[in-house]
Amino acid sequence: MMTFCGHIGAALITAGLLKLNPVLTIIGAVLPDLDILMCLTGRHWYDYHRKLTHSLLFLLAFIIPAFFYGFMTPISFGILSHLIIDSISYPGIMLLYPFSRKKFYILKSKQSKKFKEDTPIIAIKNWLYNTKEILIESVILMIGLIILFI
Repeated sequence: MMTFCGHIGAALITAGLLKLNPVLTIIGAVLPDLDILMCLTGRHWYDYHRKLTHSLLFLLAFIIPAFFYGFMTPISFGILSHLIIDSISYPGIMLLYPFSRKKFYILKSKQSKKFKEDTPIIAIKNWLYNTKEILIESVILMIGLIILFI
């Protein structure tokens, strides 16, 4: 599971390499995970997470306006970086949602299947106890900062 730290790092790498506005790229990179706010409706957060906001349809909703409004370009690249990062981590993404529920992976992770039962807070708590993930995300963030300021 990638958290905001890793997504922000990936956004900074993207912004630095492509010379994009880093703030708008970060906004795009965290935007897909706002689907967890749907838990405020009383349904389980996982009923919504990594579905529509992690699909090509969602990305296209930002890419198409980017042709007319330049500020949407870094947001689109931020979303793209998020989708790539999440396709590396468990449980993958439903790239073709809502047309297909097939999950796409770049690398298939062996994380616990219990992840689906966690609340966002417990998932983050579990992440905090996983020193390997913290290290990976910290390195991604540091690389992003270095690339941005070079």
